[in-house]
Amino acid sequence: MKNACALFLILLTGALSAFAQPESAPLAGFWEGAAEKDGKTWRVNFDIQKQGGGYKAFADFIDADGFEREFSVKQTGDVFRLERPQPGGASIVFEGKIEGDFFKGNWSGFGQTAVFNLKRASKAKPRVYREKEVSFKNGDVALSGTLILPAEGKTFPAVVITHGGTPNERGGYKSWALHYARKGVAALIYDKRGAGKSSGETRSASMEDLAGDAAAGVSFLKTRAEIDAEKIGVIGHSQGGWIAPLTATKSKDVAFVIASAASGISPDKQSIY
Repeated sequence: MKNACALFLILLTGALSAFAQPESAPLAGFWEGAAEKDGKTWRVNFDIQKQGGGYKAFADFIDADGFEREFSVKQTGDVFRLERPQPGGASIVFEGKIEGDFFKGNWSGFGQTAVFNLKRASKAKPRVYREKEVSFKNGDVALSGTLILPAEGKTFPAVVITHGGTPNERGGYKSWALHYARKGVAALIYDKRGAGKSSGETRSASMEDLAGDAAAGVSFLKTRAEIDAEKIGVIGHSQGGWIAPLTATKSKDVAFVIASAASGISPDKQSIY
C-alpha cells in the first residue's frame, strides 16, 4: 500500500511539474549572432526581457556602433516580430521562430533584406558603462541629462553631445554615448531646452542660446571628479555641426570639436534652401 501511495505521489508531482513548466520556447534572455546576406555578416545581439504579458527588446548592432536600440515585440503563434520604427522610412524588423537555442528568421531594414541567426547565450554580457542622472543650468534654463561613464576606471576624457534641428530628448543620443563609453570616453547627453525634462523654449532659441547650453554642459563636466577637465570636447550632428564649433567660441575649456554632417554654408542660407 505504501509503495502504491509513493508511486501515485511521484506521478502526481510529475504531472504538476509539466503544467508548471514555462513556455517551451521563451524569447527572454540574451542572444548573440548576425544577419547574413551574400556572404556578408552584420553582428547583432539582443537583450530581451519579459515584461508583464509581453517582452521588451534591446539590440546592439556591433558593426554599426549602435547600442541598446529599443524594439517592440509582437508574438503571433510561434512567430516573434521585433520592430523598430525609423523616421522617414520603413521599420527595422526581425521576424522568426525559436528552434531550441536558436532564434532564426528574416531581417529587413534600410531597403535591404537578409536572414538572421541568433544563439541563446548562457548569460548576458556585463555592462560596459555606468550612467547617472544629472542636471545643470544655463542662466534660467534648467537642463536635464544623463552622464554615461565607462564601467571601469576613475577619470575619463569626455564629450558633450549637442542636438540636431528638432526638439530632441537625450534618448536618441544614448547609442552615440555608448559608442564613446566603449572607447573609454565619458559622454553627457541631455534633453534639448524645451524638450523632455529640460525647461526653456526650443523654437525661439537661437544658435547662440543652444551653444550656450552646450557650453554650460562643458562647465558642468569640469566640476565632476570622474572627468579630466583638460580633455572635454563637443560633438554635433546636422544642426549640431553649427552648434559644436560655436560652443568652442564660447568656452575656453573646449579641447576639441567633432562636427558631423555639418553644413558648408550659414544657417540663414541653409534655412532658405
